Amino acid sequence: MITGATAALEGGARLLQYRDKGAAPARRERLALQLRGLCARHGCRFIVNDDVELAIAIEADGVHLGRGDGSVRRARERLGERAIIGVSCSGSIERAVEAQAEGASYVAFGRFYPSSTKPDAPPAQIETLRQVRGLIGLPVCAIGGITADNAAPLIEAGADMIAAVEGIFGAADIRAEAARYAALFHRPFSAVP
Repeated sequence: MITGATAALEGGARLLQYRDKGAAPARRERLALQLRGLCARHGCRFIVNDDVELAIAIEADGVHLGRGDGSVRRARERLGERAIIGVSCSGSIERAVEAQAEGASYVAFGRFYPSSTKPDAPPAQIETLRQVRGLIGLPVCAIGGITADNAAPLIEAGADMIAAVEGIFGAADIRAEAARYAALFHRPFSAVP
């Protein structure tokens, strides 16, 4: 896990989320601490998926909350004003508006494509990204089955960030694949194949 994360950071990842729902608490804390240190050395922000208490324990930069992971307000109270708090919205613009009102730092929509990490998540529509841009002032993240080859339409529609698990960590060359994603944010979309 650490080797793959290092390669992703060297390739240009700017935010790393620790997501390990099945590990024992001691293992989760140990790995999260290692990843937090790695991110600090690479100038990358580090957040924890679904676990405010773990984020506090390891002094992470923040947390990402799904629908059943507690309130944004409570997380903000526990983590402080400077913490990053991301919120999964699936395809719900209303949830994004609520998350902004509650103090979220960014909102995430998806799954946009078939996904091995979220196979049962309901699909979201690219049009949702366009619609939400006029309603909220937060950064927008796109999630779900996104590869460097299919990400451009999502970015063009308004995604400020792309979340990728299998697309990066399933690649033969993680560093090179992370660099392909990063390059999408540094060149005009007409140049994207």
